[in-house]
Amino acid sequence: MKLTGRSVIQYPPGTGFVLALFPRGHQVVPMYMLATIALFGFALLAIFLARKVASILVAAAFGCLAVYMMINPAKASYSMAPTMVVCALAGFLTAQWLAGPQNNARIGLIVPLGFLLGLSVDFRVVNLLLASGYFLFFLVSLLASRKSLQVLQGTLFTTAFIVGMAPTLVSNTINAGSPFASTYGDTNPDVRPLNLSFPAISDYLADGLQVMLFAIAIASTIYLLRRGKGLKRVALVTTANLVVNYAFFVTYSVATPYYTIPIAMLSLWSLLFAFLMQEMSVDTQDGTDGIAVGEVGTAVRMSLVGTRRTSRSRRSMSALWGKAEMTWKLRHFRF
Repeated sequence: MKLTGRSVIQYPPGTGFVLALFPRGHQVVPMYMLATIALFGFALLAIFLARKVASILVAAAFGCLAVYMMINPAKASYSMAPTMVVCALAGFLTAQWLAGPQNNARIGLIVPLGFLLGLSVDFRVVNLLLASGYFLFFLVSLLASRKSLQVLQGTLFTTAFIVGMAPTLVSNTINAGSPFASTYGDTNPDVRPLNLSFPAISDYLADGLQVMLFAIAIASTIYLLRRGKGLKRVALVTTANLVVNYAFFVTYSVATPYYTIPIAMLSLWSLLFAFLMQEMSVDTQDGTDGIAVGEVGTAVRMSLVGTRRTSRSRRSMSALWGKAEMTWKLRHFRF
């Protein structure tokens, strides 16, 4: 700073770091392009995981919505581009972790998930709230079971989260004198939450996109709460996250078109991937599909091995191929 002669770090540090990866004068457009391509890749992954036509249509529609939001409202803030990518990846890891079996620590999922959510704080300080539902989930799980597995998972997640947000803590120390103080200042009335007069709620209700995302997230959460145990865990974490984040923003003094987008996208990506993974798991474990795979293998072996071409073997091979083909059609074209 020329006035004081002191050095400061670009704030928030994560957004400045991402922009610095590109040549000066050509930073914003490439960043948004790469972020949009990444979201498009997650949309394709969701479509690939879908096993029914209805699921494919839902995944495609949500993917189109996610890509559209990179234009509006994500363009309103540079921090939104990397945040949207982190939300998609964190949603995928959340579904992988909670929708799957819980008989081991699953360190390979919990550690990168905690690090990603901590990293999101480096892009927007308020992204700190994106991890609130996860911490509540660990706390309730620990109080309910008191097993060493829950302690290990919570410790690993918290450690990875702190490591991920370390650049923000360092920049706060340099810029504001303390890792827990920000450059926004404590005397600014616009950054004080918990205003119970709800000054921003009318602005949010007038924003059709944010209302729609909130409604879809609530409806999807309620739907998954009535499904299997793995989906219920994802829905419970999402519920806690939605309650904490929306309670913060509706009591905040300022409303913008993008404030609630990260929590909505993290919730929807988590719910979508959890549903698709559960659907894929059920479809894979389906007895019909298992028989079809075995029958295709048998038919291939009968075709390759030089056995006698009796009428019986020819009829058996034709029957196997026909049944396998019919099963494949039913699997890929049923609703």
